[in-house]
Amino acid sequence: MSIFLLAYATAQLPAGFAVGRFGVRGLFSIAMIGTSVATGLVGTATSLLALKIYRFALGNEPISFRSWNIWGCALGYSFQLGISNVLLDWIPTYLISVKHFSVAGMGVVAAAPWVGAVFGNVLGGYVSDRFLGRRRKPGMMLSALATAIMMAALINSPANPVAYGCLLLLTGALLSFGFSAYMVYPMSIASKQAFPVASAIVNMGGQLGGLLHRFSRESCLTRMDGTTFSASWRSVLS
Repeated sequence: MSIFLLAYATAQLPAGFAVGRFGVRGLFSIAMIGTSVATGLVGTATSLLALKIYRFALGNEPISFRSWNIWGCALGYSFQLGISNVLLDWIPTYLISVKHFSVAGMGVVAAAPWVGAVFGNVLGGYVSDRFLGRRRKPGMMLSALATAIMMAALINSPANPVAYGCLLLLTGALLSFGFSAYMVYPMSIASKQAFPVASAIVNMGGQLGGLLHRFSRESCLTRMDGTTFSASWRSVLS
């Protein structure tokens, strides 16, 4: 997953410049063809090295610009996407190992945050457009604050499937309330010509956040079980 996100992040700025210069249609077609080919190759990998190369290729298929608002948006998005990756990667293991749910119960409960995310995205966009005068920052700030609170609540919640599922549903909704605003926000401060690069900067920040969160979790976990971080990654890369 980290290899995919590394390629995805590094491809954002070149793609943004290319879209700004050549337009969307031709590059979109090339990217879709390349994505299809790389996806097919992943299924044919017969070694770990080949799998890494194909995953990197898959991640790569997706104007001077200076604005602290854009870079701040990218930084915020990196943390939000990092938290989403934590939920995606670790909720099933956490529910079984720590909360002692059954596999069937884990499957139902683990789906709750993504159901909540659907409602959160729609509600966040509606509130931003209808009641906040198309301002995006309030929703982004609410999501960041609420997500931090919900993470603490999830850790201390009793292991009741119904209560925990409702809590995860609310977590997904609150996290996603301002989630889409990160990609929409550059529209209000960037020109049409600069928007592809602005959007690429924000998306790059998000993917790098997901990458760094995975590296940091790996470092913490390997040190906790007595394995050094360098030894763990040597085994991955070999």
